[in-house]
Amino acid sequence: MSSGDRKALVGRYLKVVAAHLPATQRDDVVAELRDEIESRLDDRVEALGRDLSEDEIEQVLREVGHPLSVAARYRPGPSHVVGPELYPYWRFAIRAGLLVLLILAGLGLVARVASGDPDVGEVLVDSLTGLFSGAITLVGIATLVAYMIERQSERPRWLHDWKVKDLGLYEFGVSDDWLDNLTRTGGASKTEQTAKRRRSETGEALSNVIAWTVVLLWWTGTFRIPGLHPMEWEYVRAGVDWGAMTRETYQWLYFPVIAFGLTRVAFDLGRAAWPGAWLYAGVGGAAFALGRVALAAWLWLASPFSAAIAVQTWPEFVDRARAAFHPGYDTAGIVMLIVAFIAVEGVFTVVGSLARMGRAAR
Repeated sequence: MSSGDRKALVGRYLKVVAAHLPATQRDDVVAELRDEIESRLDDRVEALGRDLSEDEIEQVLREVGHPLSVAARYRPGPSHVVGPELYPYWRFAIRAGLLVLLILAGLGLVARVASGDPDVGEVLVDSLTGLFSGAITLVGIATLVAYMIERQSERPRWLHDWKVKDLGLYEFGVSDDWLDNLTRTGGASKTEQTAKRRRSETGEALSNVIAWTVVLLWWTGTFRIPGLHPMEWEYVRAGVDWGAMTRETYQWLYFPVIAFGLTRVAFDLGRAAWPGAWLYAGVGGAAFALGRVALAAWLWLASPFSAAIAVQTWPEFVDRARAAFHPGYDTAGIVMLIVAFIAVEGVFTVVGSLARMGRAAR
């Protein structure tokens, strides 16, 4: 092969490498690679005692490496989406999120079958389709977050500044034998033992991030569970169209819930990064609890459900609560109790957060 043809072949190889290099590095890297390649080719010519054929030049270039791989070695920053340090966290988040998606898909399947949907096969296919779509979305979001973290100048604090007491969450749903643990007889399973332990602040924060991410995917319709989305509910009882009220309420709350969820995710990421920041955790926890109290108040006083569930006196509340489940069940009474529980739980959480702040301050 003539020297001109050899030069053209090497030049074409270097042109591909250059196309994937930053402009500031391109000339220097190409010059360095050209010297290396020419040196290898000259050594091969000397060893064989003749000019190289096109296939032999191609072999030398293959030994140098594919142009994309070679360019990646010279680019600044990581050459991977999820590196070995971050990969275990990425894997854990996906597995935990998939477990939540599986539970939601199962609930949707049960709800549609219980509502009398005659085509069980179609229901099953819809549920599996929704599960697959949600899983793809979850993996994509987790990978995008990992990609952004990998390219930060400083690693997040929780990657290196952790404590053993904060590792409780990772004992659940991570081991490959988790199904065996759930079905094992003769003593408490790991899941049961873990459930009895007090979750660490970091573990609770990370679990909230995962849960709220899945909830937001479901709420926005990104992850669809047929029969379980508020806009698909159809339920009429005793002349009251609860499905219509649910759809109207969903429309009212659509953007507030998204804002609440995104704020909650950001807050819990902060808790995971700074588990000792008691003032931050206490004030934030109390604020979110007050948000739940405000939601309950709106549902009771001004939402589409208000006319059906609101009562004026304590005796009325007691009577409706008693009638909620006996005889039969009263939908208005059940919804009333749910709203009341949200309000009471929020109040107790506010008090508890303030109490913990007081103890920490001392």
